[in-house]
Amino acid sequence: MISDFFQPGGTLQAGLDTYEERPEQERMAQAIADALADGTSLLVEAGTGTGKSLAYLVPALQSDQKVVISTGTRSLQDQLLNKDLPVLRRIVGQPFDAVPLKGTSNYLCRRKFAAYIATAPKDHPEWDALREWILGTEVGDRAELSTIPENADIWSQVTTGPETRLGSRCPYYESCFVTRARRRAEKADLVVVNHHLFFSDLALRKEHPGARVLPEYDAVVFDEAHGLEEVMTEHFGVELSSPRLEHLLRDWRNHQRENPGKAQNPWMPRRGDQLVMNTANAAQRFFAQIRLRLAKNATQSEGERFTLPEDLIDTQLKELWLLLDETLEELYAHGNLVAECLRDDGHEEKSEELRILASRCTRLRNDLAAIADRSPGRGDFVFWGRFRGPSVALAASPVGVEDVISRELLPNVSSLVFTSATLSAGGHFRHIRERLGIGPDSAEDLRVESPFDYQEQCLLYLPRDIPDPRDLESQAERFTRIAKILTITDGHAFLLFTSHKAMRQCHKALESTAEFPFLMQGQAPRQALLDRFRSTPRSVLFATGSFWEGVDVPGSALCHVLIDKLPFEVPTDPLNEARMARLESEGASAFEHYQLPRAAMAFRQGFGRLIRRKGDRGIVSVLDPRIVTKRYGRFFLDSLPQTARTGSIEQVRRWWQKDSSARRLQTRL
Repeated sequence: MISDFFQPGGTLQAGLDTYEERPEQERMAQAIADALADGTSLLVEAGTGTGKSLAYLVPALQSDQKVVISTGTRSLQDQLLNKDLPVLRRIVGQPFDAVPLKGTSNYLCRRKFAAYIATAPKDHPEWDALREWILGTEVGDRAELSTIPENADIWSQVTTGPETRLGSRCPYYESCFVTRARRRAEKADLVVVNHHLFFSDLALRKEHPGARVLPEYDAVVFDEAHGLEEVMTEHFGVELSSPRLEHLLRDWRNHQRENPGKAQNPWMPRRGDQLVMNTANAAQRFFAQIRLRLAKNATQSEGERFTLPEDLIDTQLKELWLLLDETLEELYAHGNLVAECLRDDGHEEKSEELRILASRCTRLRNDLAAIADRSPGRGDFVFWGRFRGPSVALAASPVGVEDVISRELLPNVSSLVFTSATLSAGGHFRHIRERLGIGPDSAEDLRVESPFDYQEQCLLYLPRDIPDPRDLESQAERFTRIAKILTITDGHAFLLFTSHKAMRQCHKALESTAEFPFLMQGQAPRQALLDRFRSTPRSVLFATGSFWEGVDVPGSALCHVLIDKLPFEVPTDPLNEARMARLESEGASAFEHYQLPRAAMAFRQGFGRLIRRKGDRGIVSVLDPRIVTKRYGRFFLDSLPQTARTGSIEQVRRWWQKDSSARRLQTRL
């Protein structure tokens, strides 16, 4: 029974020294238990501090069903595996099997490692750390390898991806870490994945009936479900990039070097080398021309998506496209021919590797054709491009993904649970239901408030007397105000921006008179920046998108979150533009049904960075006067928990001084 676990005197209190009664947690857990038992689905918003991980893990285990837990990111996946589940095992006092599954590139590939050690220089600076880890690892998960940087080149040499894995034809198949993980998952009570792997598996099942990565399951819990739409858009669309093609050619060259059939077939490697060179030249010319066209038509900053013009594939570019398609076709045919020769010579493994390389050529050709196809029948897709430095990407993305859940999951899975701290907007679930295709008859919904006392723990500063952040001529006045606010809390702040440009401008303006240690996103990996922020007194971190959510800094290191601007998304982004146009064509207000609720949900994520524990206290400053001067500002405020508010910086100063004095007195007592 759920109540036997969560209520005072229950299993949780008996096994947890830091137990706190949380009626909100029990209410959420009971609702999920009922949904799993009844075979129904549920949307549940759980305020910060609810303890939602245990609130869905406990009923999932008690249900005696095969449940998949899907998290927003791999870091949240690791948190469940390394923190929440070990605590639950200790509390429950009886064994249960919870197995993680990640994408293949997260695991060491024994085949690639064997090839690497045969040719790699043993004086590589990271070789010793890699070898020591491999000797001791049981699961081969990259997350265990903390001594090697995330972007280390050595890892790319010893792992594989879904396009290059040989599967059962690999000589290392039985000892493969991916194979073992999937077999453990077949027998597990819980399987813990991330959204990208879940929908990669769903897309695979849809395209190739009978194929799958995940085991069959009875129910799914989607944690951080507010991010599902973007993940589904990625996995049910098509994207072709210059790095993707470069990776194919790199793998082909590596195979050429390792080809054991050179002596028997001396002409084949020479022909293969020539075809790889031809493909590389065709790709370079094609993507260089694409980049020129995109830069010419771009209205957004480099790195952002923008709509592909209708006449992108004109006569000149079509010739380059056909040339690239032709070279890929020739490479495919040659690869299959050589693969047959290698098989006849007894080199089964190398033959299979080459067949997979050849099949990648076909997928690239198909994706290129899908992106170039702008026929009227493809009105459900939006075509966009992006460039960053020499890298170029072209894509065709579905305008809506409502059918994915309503057609592929709801009819075929007993129970679906969608949870997050931010599922509602403006006090209702209309937006998330519309975006994910979850009708009122398909799932119940529940809002569970945070157990934190925001009236006591937090002050919301909403100044009217500050220039609009869109007023470029008044930025100096805004920067001066930011500096004043930072002095009140003596640093200890996150400054959250909606663009890299605004972040860099503010950092540059304040850097010369900095009273505090300044950190800025991009100077180091995210986790390294967070560690530095926690360990450096009085730090101020300048950050954008990825720091608005999924960041947990409890305690006195973070006492102030400053939001520079209401996080409305760029309306000219191709996906946003297409989604809004479709809503308007259906007679709905794009602003009310799309822009406003999405901005409010992102705003709540930023607000939620401050209060992470019952002892946390601090200030959230919103330096966008529209939140108090525009009618829609009420929508943002209604999305937040009730908290003390002021528009006076002097009242902010007095609140902070009074709060600091109270905390010092409490510490002495």
